[in-house]
Amino acid sequence: MKLSSLIVPCLASLALAQTNATAHNSTVPHENSKTTIVVTNDDSWASANIRAFYDALKKEGYNVFMFAPAVQQSGTGGTFNLPTNATLAKGAEWQTAPAGAPSWAHDEKDDHIWYFDGTPGAAVSFGFDYALPKFYPNTTVDLVVSGPNEGWNLGPFVYTLSGTEGAMYTSILRGVPAVAFSGNNDHTYYANASNSETSAHKIYAKASTAIVKNLLENAKGRPSVLPIGVGISVNLPNVGDIDPTGKCVDPKPIFTRQTGRGAATYKLIFNETSGVFDEDENLKTDALRACFNGDCFLPDETDVVTKWGCYSSISVITADYDAPGGVAAEVQYLNRNLVTFAPTGYGSFPGRK
Repeated sequence: MKLSSLIVPCLASLALAQTNATAHNSTVPHENSKTTIVVTNDDSWASANIRAFYDALKKEGYNVFMFAPAVQQSGTGGTFNLPTNATLAKGAEWQTAPAGAPSWAHDEKDDHIWYFDGTPGAAVSFGFDYALPKFYPNTTVDLVVSGPNEGWNLGPFVYTLSGTEGAMYTSILRGVPAVAFSGNNDHTYYANASNSETSAHKIYAKASTAIVKNLLENAKGRPSVLPIGVGISVNLPNVGDIDPTGKCVDPKPIFTRQTGRGAATYKLIFNETSGVFDEDENLKTDALRACFNGDCFLPDETDVVTKWGCYSSISVITADYDAPGGVAAEVQYLNRNLVTFAPTGYGSFPGRK
């Protein structure tokens, strides 16, 4: 789609974005059309990865909506930043909507594709709380997919750093099943992206769609695609035109965990010459190797994606940050004398009296 065919809302008003959406989006009747998927990301609504993913899911017949940030929001985690003005101050990414356009609107030719001038968590919430109820009432979202991100999100520390992950856990905290996908290609405007089937964004879209399709097939008949409060973080390896070997075009997904021997976090470095601080992303600690939850024998995602070759990591995460009982008991004991338990008979567990 050329820039001229992208949404250029009525600059004198918010009319286009705030009137009932006209059905430009057509989905061929398909058994998957009853399944509604929301696509979001942190790299903006105009990135090559999200557009390729949206198109691939549409081809499978799903009822797909995109609610994504107007501009790049990488590194915003789960922050909930909303528009501060009714119009865009600087325009959307790659000027896909000009300065002065509404702070939220849909694509001129596809009213299932929306931008929102906020962080990823806020953008997906815009879909849940405003756009869908107002323009598509009675729509139930079955799954949220975030990404694929332009850059890997490996290890547990990205859970609060990555906007891609932030949109995922914003969704699962709302009770909506969600999967975050991350790749390793560059920030690319979709209209300028390669049409080659070996381009990374095309392969990422195909691989991500296969994971979504398999999940939805296996979840048929369940009240929810995933257990409540559970999400999935997927990292896709170097593929196609960004794979040094040129051989990885169909990465094999395997189960992983976020912590392990390969997991790393940030370390601050001071450059004595320039007087400027930088970061080293390869600090490894015993804490990152600690295993409290899940299967401790699973390989960690950092090792798998960076060293194993043509493999994608599939890590299952939960919204529950509480420590396991045994670990919590040790820490509670260390706080004895001053900190006490609530009176007998008080508690928040359902059915507890």
